[in-house]
Amino acid sequence: MTLLAAAVLLFGPACDDCPEDESKTEAGLCGCGVPDEDGDGDAYPTCLDVCPGYDDDQDSDGDGLADGCDPDRVGCDRDGDCDDDRACTEEVCDDGFCVTTPGEELCDWPAEPTSEATNLTGLDAPEDNPEASELRRNLSGAVWNPVSRTLWVARNGGPAILWALHDDDGDLVLPEGAERTKWRSEGDRNFGDLEGLTFGRFDRTDTLYLLNERDSAIAEWRFQGPGDAVERTVWDLTADMPAPTSYLGAEGIAFVPDQYLAAQGFRDALGEPATSRFGTGGLFFVGHQDEGLVYVFDLNRGTEEYAFLGTFHTRADETAGLEFDASTGMLWVFHGGAALTLEATRVSWTEQTNDDGETRRVFDSVLVYDGPDVPEGGSRNLEGFALTGVEDCVDGRRSAFVTTDDGGDHSLIHYRDFPCR
Repeated sequence: MTLLAAAVLLFGPACDDCPEDESKTEAGLCGCGVPDEDGDGDAYPTCLDVCPGYDDDQDSDGDGLADGCDPDRVGCDRDGDCDDDRACTEEVCDDGFCVTTPGEELCDWPAEPTSEATNLTGLDAPEDNPEASELRRNLSGAVWNPVSRTLWVARNGGPAILWALHDDDGDLVLPEGAERTKWRSEGDRNFGDLEGLTFGRFDRTDTLYLLNERDSAIAEWRFQGPGDAVERTVWDLTADMPAPTSYLGAEGIAFVPDQYLAAQGFRDALGEPATSRFGTGGLFFVGHQDEGLVYVFDLNRGTEEYAFLGTFHTRADETAGLEFDASTGMLWVFHGGAALTLEATRVSWTEQTNDDGETRRVFDSVLVYDGPDVPEGGSRNLEGFALTGVEDCVDGRRSAFVTTDDGGDHSLIHYRDFPCR
């Protein structure tokens, strides 16, 4: 027996970061409880695989999405080769590849009607008082983590609250001991005017970035034990992003990794190729309700330093939620209020001139869906959108989640029939 083996027998494994996972002593790339397996042999673990079953590095058209999961990779000789039979999109052949852009008509909401979807609003209600669920009002954001298989949901006030809903064989639940998956602004813990949330890396399953609308700030928080949350760094963005006026402020946030920024040709406001230079591994996109603009920032995790890379227009004048889907390379932009549309766009952009002669940087959209139907008496103030990856697809469908501010009994809806492409 070696000295190390004897020490382990006497004292247990040294520095075991995963005491509840018998197969791991370190979190690795996928975190405790999730094996660092590479199911398709492409040198990327399954938990971080952009295109499971295919080589992530095979990207014929350089858009950041592996060929095996890229509907636009198909070669073409003429526009007719790209027709997808949808009146709501335009398909053209550009440099031998099919490129999709929004047409004049909106695409119909692609999932089931809200009345047929799963209403999760009552999950946090006491058994003896189902109407007392704190999920019933002011739900302002959501993000899905494919590694931990949790849906994180935010409430913006009264007080601000965060929930982590866990996947239980396809159903989302608040597990027993719900204090472990629910955090409330109280005492020294203050999430501010919480409007959006995102992960920087999905394998850091306990670390989120929270968007504070009132203070125009992003804060990194680590959610540790039962009800325990620690604020690490706050980035004050008021020098570059306007404070809210008439309740119109920063509402959505998404992290876009460098590999997609580079592959899709993201450029800063000066037209220069841009990826993170502070070691975060990506850039933070913040959606604003004023003109529907998206502000892009490069944050330095070690300090409060950041770089502002510019503003970019979307297809509507109001942006309420952002979600980046690494499994398809799409940035999803949720336009609430009067617009009530869902836009899928790449992070590349082109200069366009509007009717007033103003030149603007506009993201290269793929399509724009009409929003989901609003229940009778419900609110159109839809503010959060989250989406599972294509790895969860069954028969070409996956899950999407919508949160509504002042949504009452329809504040958190789970749509199970959202398309994978």
